[in-house]
Amino acid sequence: MNKEIGQLIKAAEQAGAVVTRARNGHWRVVNPATGRSTQIPATPGGACRPILNARTRMRRIGIAL
Repeated sequence: MNKEIGQLIKAAEQAGAVVTRARNGHWRVVNPATGRSTQIPATPGGACRPILNARTRMRRIGIAL
């Protein structure tokens, strides 16, 4: 697992999200309070944009990091 993705998953779990592995290999992040979910990439590639996009998607479902 990528270091940044691992940190992002750990922060989401500490914020109250439920993080599981999706069937397509990515990570599924669910906000149990609202039931909304999103996926973040398992391997973000070489750029920082995928990490920033994942943080934005989590913020939109109500996970404050």
